[in-house]
Parts: sequence; C-alpha cells; structure tokens
Amino acid sequence: MTPEELKKFEAILLQKKKELEQELKDTPLVTEMGSDVEGGMFDEEADEAEEMGANYSIKKSLTKTLGSVNAALEKIKNNAYGKCEQCGNAIEIEILEADPESHLCKRCKEL
Repeated sequence: MTPEELKKFEAILLQKKKELEQELKDTPLVTEMGSDVEGGMFDEEADEAEEMGANYSIKKSLTKTLGSVNAALEKIKNNAYGKCEQCGNAIEIEILEADPESHLCKRCKEL
C-alpha cells in the first residue's frame, strides 16, 4: 500500500470515528419513562420500552463498529494496516474501500 493510500484510509477512518462518536452521543439509551401508567396508558409505556430496546441495539452496533475503526487506526500507527489477520496477505484495496476497518482479505472472508 502506498503512503498516499494509507493517508486516504486514515482520513476516512478518522471521519468515520467522529461520526460514530457523535451518533453514540445522540442516541439516548434510556427514554423518558414517566408515570403515565396511572391513566391506563400502557401502550405509551410499551412504545417507550420498545424504543429503549432499539436504542440499546443501535448503541451496541455503533460501539462494535467504533472498536473496529479504532483497531484499524491503531494498525495504521503500527504499520500493520491492510494485512489480513488470518493469512497475513495484503487486504485488497477494493475491500478496504468498501470497509476501511476490515481485518480480513477477500479469500479469508469467503472461508
């Protein structure tokens, strides 16, 4: 991988990290679950509980992706970016363009 390609992927990963961190910040884990059950508003409580479950799933997915992005940025610092963690070969540029935090080459992804 050329130094220019490496810088390009680093910029993409840094932007993705910034976006993920903002999304995590903007996604509340707990919604307002007031005491509106008094008036028989169980539907509203159920909706709030469902939203809380959905937000938990979203935050979990975002956190996992952010971890992969941070790992890829660390690999750039350690001159290990773009190498397949399974076979050690170079990860194809088209794979990295589609998924810059990828840690497997095309062949290993297919296995």
